[in-house]
Amino acid sequence: MTVEKVYLPAVFGQAQLDIFKIEDFQERMSRLRVDITPRLFTLGELLLEPLSKVVREPLYLHVARHLRRTVNPPVATWAAFARTQRAYKPTVHIRTAVSRDGVHTNIFVEDYAEDRPLFARQLMDRADEMAKYFSGHPSIKAFTITDAADRPLAGEGLTADVLREFAMKLQTSRTQHSVFGLKVAPSALSDTEALCNNVMRNVKTLLPIYRLGMERR
Repeated sequence: MTVEKVYLPAVFGQAQLDIFKIEDFQERMSRLRVDITPRLFTLGELLLEPLSKVVREPLYLHVARHLRRTVNPPVATWAAFARTQRAYKPTVHIRTAVSRDGVHTNIFVEDYAEDRPLFARQLMDRADEMAKYFSGHPSIKAFTITDAADRPLAGEGLTADVLREFAMKLQTSRTQHSVFGLKVAPSALSDTEALCNNVMRNVKTLLPIYRLGMERR
């Protein structure tokens, strides 16, 4: 089935974030498709060329549709930027994700991604270097590395030992995925230019993580 692309302004107010509070599956899915997906198309088209320049290779836009869902409405939806046109989940990719908590810029590696072994190996080998980087960028959160209270670790909590342990999980567990990200400033969500600029800053900060899933060229 071909779904027609519709575009709305790339801004996200409280009305859009509150869609994720709707409990009814059909109603939430309908509101996502009408009011959030078109905004992600707009945002994605605006960001595609600048992001390709930042990562120094062509990227392709993929906007999540959740077409296979029949129960459990998504707690987030996103525009993904990946180096393959056919699909984004097999590769390390950039996501601009919207949820009830706001908008995040994430570097995402699925548990079944073809890039996962490389990402895990490079994270293991470069754990000391990455720990130093995280210490200098404490706002980066590792959403798949959590503390005893199940809160994402960030900054100084992402020590070399913690990163090596996580890299080992990526290498040995079939169900382990990886998400590192930064929140977009709430003040930027109501202005398209400000939102794009904030996402671009976030991606530049997250770039060393993205490159863990790439062969060095």
